[in-house]
Amino acid sequence: MKSSVEDWFCKLRTSVKTVFGMPDYEAYLERHQRVHPEKPPLSRQEFYTQYLKDRYDSGSPTRCC
Repeated sequence: MKSSVEDWFCKLRTSVKTVFGMPDYEAYLERHQRVHPEKPPLSRQEFYTQYLKDRYDSGSPTRCC
């Protein structure tokens, strides 16, 4: 179980990532489990590679749905 300090740090990290437009892998995992439980999630490396490809190559939104 996470301590309150660890929980606070995770929330801070997520907030900073959001401000700078960086994807949040942990949020992706939570959402993936809810929306696509039958499919295996991307690895952390695959997730960031796909995010960068979508953002800079295809012009598509940087979210799955």
